[in-house]
Amino acid sequence: MRILVTGGAGYIGSVIAEELVARGHDVADLAEILGSAFSWVLARRREGGARPAA
Repeated sequence: MRILVTGGAGYIGSVIAEELVARGHDVADLAEILGSAFSWVLARRREGGARPAA
């Protein structure tokens, strides 16, 4: 399923987006679409990296 996440640059939005990606959904982050420098969810997805330690 294709899903648009708003607020994917924030903690809650990024956790939700990660979970959706893990479940096999195609996720788009509105912050990334609008050019936010803080959106790293989809960049991490493309690179196959993990969430930085808190």
